[in-house]
Amino acid sequence: MGDIKRINKEIVNKYGTVIDGRPRFRVSWTNDQVEKRRGTFSDWYGHILIRTVTEVRECLKYPAPYERDRWVLESLIFQPFEDIMDSPNGHYEPLYLFRTKDYKFQKPIWKAVDFLINSVLYGVKRTISDRIEEDRKAFAQEVQFFKDYMDNKAPYIATMLREGHAITVPSNYEKQNVVTEGE
Repeated sequence: MGDIKRINKEIVNKYGTVIDGRPRFRVSWTNDQVEKRRGTFSDWYGHILIRTVTEVRECLKYPAPYERDRWVLESLIFQPFEDIMDSPNGHYEPLYLFRTKDYKFQKPIWKAVDFLINSVLYGVKRTISDRIEEDRKAFAQEVQFFKDYMDNKAPYIATMLREGHAITVPSNYEKQNVVTEGE
């Protein structure tokens, strides 16, 4: 759960909040999400239909069996839906359900969340393989930098001495009061 709190904090830091303080995007657990919906509901007692009624009820937002026990990336939108009671004040709609292709549990990571939000806001300009290639090149450059640094035949202090930007003082040097001309 700590990772999700960190991800949601990063989302707020990078993508901000709306005027009332709600984050523009969030990662939430599907089992915790409910909403008040207007609809026609059938009440059952086992296999016996008790009644069918049209009313407003608090319902699970993600009721389907494949959408339970999952993390979901949601976006705050302000488009009113007449069936959702709180929609004029803004409500969260799912953008991405974190699951594998065979509907198994998948925990979100910041890099994936950031990529998804960027794709929603700005369109897909670079694919994941493009980003992997960029990371690989950056890593290779960093490795080369440190190889060059460690193999340097003229380290920093030696270079500074050679170029006259540093001096050496013998370890047995004692400071003496030296009077220069003009004093």
